[in-house]
Amino acid sequence: MNIGKYLCCFQLRKNNIPFELRDVDEIVRMVTGEDFIGIVPNTVFPRYCHSLFPEKDQIIDFMNLGSDKKIIPAIVEKAHWYPLERIEIGS
Repeated sequence: MNIGKYLCCFQLRKNNIPFELRDVDEIVRMVTGEDFIGIVPNTVFPRYCHSLFPEKDQIIDFMNLGSDKKIIPAIVEKAHWYPLERIEIGS
C-alpha cells in the first residue's frame, strides 16, 4: 500500500480541495488489515488481476511470491489458497 497517496488525500481535504476517493470499502479493509492480497504466478504482472479471483473477495492488490527463498515459506503457510480445479485429459 502506498501511504503517500492517502496522505495526499488528507492534505487535499484539509485544504478544501474536492477529490473522489474510489474503492473506499477496499481501502478501509486494507487499513484495518482485513483485506486479501492476490498471489499470482511470477509469469503474470501483478496489476489488473481482478478477473483471476472471485469478485466476492474484493481483492484489489496483487503480488508475485518473488525469489526470496527465506520469506516464501512463511507467506505460503499463512496464505488462504483456493481449491484447485480438477483437470482431466481425455474422456
